[in-house]
Amino acid sequence: MIPKVSVIIPVYNSENYIAKCINSLVKQTLKEIEIIIINDGSTDNSAEICNKYALTDSRIKIINKKNEGQGIARNIGINAAQGEFLGFVDSDDIVSADYYEELYKNAKKYDADTACGSFTKLFPNGHEEIYGLGLYLNKKIKILETTDEKKYLIYTNSFCDKIVKRELFIKNDIKFYENGIFEDTPVGLEIALTTNKAVYVPNVCYYYVHQKNSTMHNMSNKTFGIFDVLQCINLKFNSKYKDIPDFQEYKQLLFLRDVRQLFYFIFATEKSSRNKFLLMTKNYIKSNKIKISQKYSTTDINFRYLIINVSDNAFIFVILAYIYYFFNKIIGNYFVKWRFTNANQ
Repeated sequence: MIPKVSVIIPVYNSENYIAKCINSLVKQTLKEIEIIIINDGSTDNSAEICNKYALTDSRIKIINKKNEGQGIARNIGINAAQGEFLGFVDSDDIVSADYYEELYKNAKKYDADTACGSFTKLFPNGHEEIYGLGLYLNKKIKILETTDEKKYLIYTNSFCDKIVKRELFIKNDIKFYENGIFEDTPVGLEIALTTNKAVYVPNVCYYYVHQKNSTMHNMSNKTFGIFDVLQCINLKFNSKYKDIPDFQEYKQLLFLRDVRQLFYFIFATEKSSRNKFLLMTKNYIKSNKIKISQKYSTTDINFRYLIINVSDNAFIFVILAYIYYFFNKIIGNYFVKWRFTNANQ
């Protein structure tokens, strides 16, 4: 029997977290899943832990390989998958018990290529913060089909908070970036561009477990790699997708997403290199002479864009950015939530 969902997990030195991750998957209420674990050359006890689970659950498949990075590991997982839909989980994260059942059920019900859940950041003290689609949409099922609706997929960019038809990956030759971190950035965009219809399913959560030693938490000396990824994305977008409907609108959305990402990465960059990263961000924005229509020029983006452009150095940027974050937090993320008010009514 073909699995309904193939869940792909790249694992590298995750002995402290992988058991919780696998537990959340083997206990899924949707039983017709396969769990593909790609051991990316772990040097700790991760492989042993995964092997113990595989001995007791035939749905678990383990692929061992030398360490080459998450992008290559995920691509290997896609090639090995047999499921109707693909799901992705990081080895230190967990999902709610009915996560894949609810996503799969609604994908089939609404004949959707993609089904999305909520993305929740889980802190060590138990505090939770909602990100992704759950931040923008009401707590009800929503169909995302038009360009105006699918902008949610581009803005949030995550792929872990959704399942996607495997056929979509094969047909459009969607692959993860293999030359460094930020390997997921192109995939989120390509899913949004190739999905004919998506459905948002509230109240099912992908939990991003905030770890101090995670790849994204410790990337202060690697952030400059984002410019290579953005160049790769723009080249692919302007060639591979130039004939899609609403190309110019998607181009605006892509640029706005870049501004949001770069704003965050200025913070994430090592302090001694922030001025250089800020300058490169300004040059990137200037080189992309894209006129943003009022339809997509939102308060949140306008503030981020303004702060980047008026900051002569990283010190000024950090002060202005913290003031904006603090004020926005006090008023309940108003500027973030407000951006899509019209589409959410």
